[in-house]
Amino acid sequence: MFCVLLLAAALSTVVRAATFGQWCGKYYQVGAPMPASRPEGSLFPYPSYSDTPLLDFRCVTASSLYLQGDDANDPPMILIDANITHDVGQPWYGDESWNRTVEVWVDNWQPITTGSIEVGTLGSLLNFSTANLTASTQAYNLTCKASINGQEFWTNSTLRYFPPNPHGGRTVKIDRRSGSLVVRNETGGSDTWERIIPFGFYDNYQGSSGTQMYNDTLKRLYDAKQYGFNFIHPVAPNSNSTPWPDWEGFLHYLDVAEQLGVWIMYDMRYTWTNTSSVTEQVMALRNRSNILLWYTGDEPDGAMDPLNSTGIAYDVINTLDGYRPVSLVLNCENYYFIQYGLDGSDLLLVDPYPIALNGAWSKRYNTPVNVNFGDSGCDNCNGTFYDITERIDSSIDRARTQGKYRTTPVWMVPQAFDDGQQEFWYRVPTGDEEAVQTVIAFNHGAMGHCAWNSEYSTPEILSNASFIAGQLYAQSRFIIDAHDSRQTVYSNLSYPGINGIDLASWTIYHPENNTHETLVMGSNFNYIASGTFTTFSLANVTGTVKEILFGNITQAEDGSALFSLPRTSVAGVILQH
Repeated sequence: MFCVLLLAAALSTVVRAATFGQWCGKYYQVGAPMPASRPEGSLFPYPSYSDTPLLDFRCVTASSLYLQGDDANDPPMILIDANITHDVGQPWYGDESWNRTVEVWVDNWQPITTGSIEVGTLGSLLNFSTANLTASTQAYNLTCKASINGQEFWTNSTLRYFPPNPHGGRTVKIDRRSGSLVVRNETGGSDTWERIIPFGFYDNYQGSSGTQMYNDTLKRLYDAKQYGFNFIHPVAPNSNSTPWPDWEGFLHYLDVAEQLGVWIMYDMRYTWTNTSSVTEQVMALRNRSNILLWYTGDEPDGAMDPLNSTGIAYDVINTLDGYRPVSLVLNCENYYFIQYGLDGSDLLLVDPYPIALNGAWSKRYNTPVNVNFGDSGCDNCNGTFYDITERIDSSIDRARTQGKYRTTPVWMVPQAFDDGQQEFWYRVPTGDEEAVQTVIAFNHGAMGHCAWNSEYSTPEILSNASFIAGQLYAQSRFIIDAHDSRQTVYSNLSYPGINGIDLASWTIYHPENNTHETLVMGSNFNYIASGTFTTFSLANVTGTVKEILFGNITQAEDGSALFSLPRTSVAGVILQH
C-alpha cells in the first residue's frame, strides 16, 4: 500500500509539472514544482583550474572569409593567440619571453605560411598567399602547429576562401581581430572594406502598404537614419507561415532603407525552425545589398527549443548564403549555452534587462525567483547594472574556453522600452540608463548594440542612444583598431569592482614619436541623490588630458583626468602619454 501511495504521489507530481510552463529550464507559475537543482547537463561545463600554467594556442583567419581576387583589398592573414591561462590549453613549462615557430597548413598538409610569434600574446598576424588555393564555398580545414624547445602545440579551425558573391548582394565579414563587422558597397563598385560598429534598434514592422501603421513603420525607419543608427532590425508580426503579411510592402521598406543607407538585420524569429521557410526567405533576399546579417532564434534557450535547432538553421542559411553572418539572441544566464548559442551562430546577442527589476520576485507571475525557479524578466539577475557586465563577461569567457573567442563576437541588447508596466519591470528606463547600459557593454567587450524596441522606446532613450552611437563611431580607431588593448581601469575609490564605477581603456601606440593615446570610457551606475557627484581619478592609467569627449571630466593640476559623475551617468576622455 505504501508503494502504491508513493507511485501515486510521483505520478501526481509528473502530471502537475506537465501542466506548467518553463523558461530557461525553470518553472515559474504559482503552484508549479520547485526543483532543488537545474536540469542535468544544462549548465555550462567550465574547465577546472590548473595549478600548472597552460598555453592556449589558437589559430584562425583574421577575416571570417576571403574572396577570390580580393587579396589586395583584404590581405589574407592568420591570427594567432598564444595566451597563458590556468583553465584551457596544454601544460606550459617555458618562459613567456621565448619565441615560438608557427607552421600553418590547409587540407592535405599543404603549407600556406610560417612565422615566429611571442608566447603570452594575443593577435599576432601571419600573412599567407591564396595563390595555390581554389575558391570554393566549402571551407578548408586549417591546421596550425607551434614548436617551442621540443614542445609541440596543435590547433585546428577553418579557412573560407570563397568565389566572388554570386547572388548580387553585398558580402559582410566579421573582423576577428576586433569582432567588428566588415562591409563594402560591392553593388556600387567599391573595392574598399570598412570596419563598422553596428548600432541600431529592433523595430516592429506593422501594417500593410497604405495603412497608417505601415506609414508609422516607415517613419521610424527615417527616424533611425536621423538618429544616426546604421542598422534597423524589423520584427515581423507573429505569423508562423507568412513572415511578412505584405511582401511587396516589405520589399519597399527594404528599398527605403537602402536609399537611406540603413542596413537591415533580417529577423526569422517565427519561422527559423521551418527549414523550408528559411530556405525561401534567404533565397529571396540574399541578392539584397543592404542585408547586414541573418537572425534566427529569438531567445531559443528561454523557449527551450530543440537543442540542435539553432545549429540546423545555421547550416541551412550558411549553405544558401555563406556571405553574411548568422546571429541569434540568448536570454538565459546559463542554460545550454553551447548548444543554443555557440553551435548556432557566428555572432551572439545577450539581453539582460535588470532596470527597475526585483530579481527575487516575479511581478508578472507573483512568485518568488531563485536560481532554480521563477521568471523575473532577467534570468538569474539581481536587478543591478552588474547583471549586464557579468552577462557579457561570462558570454565572452565561455566562448574563449570553447575556442571561439575570435569567431563569436557578443552584442548587447539594452533595455530601452516602455512596456506600460504590464510585464516584469516597475518603470521605464531613463535616457541616462540607456547610455550607461551601452557604455558598460562596450567597456566589457561587446561589439554591437541592438536595443529593444524603438516602437516602445521614448524620445529621451532614443536621443541618448543617438549621442552614444556618435561617440562610438568617432572613437572606432580605439574600439576597433586597438581592440586587443582593451583593459579594465580602476578608480582611486575603495572597493574596486563593486563600487558602481565601471571604467575601461583602449590604447594606441604611435611609434613615429614614441607616444601613446588612451581612450577611457567610464560610468557611474550608482543611484545616488540627484545633485550629488562621485569624484575620482584613475588608478592604473597614466596620461594627461588630450580631449574631453563627453561627461563631467576636468583636468587636474597635474594634467590628469578628474571624473565627477552624477548618478547613472557616463563620461569619456582621451589621454596622451
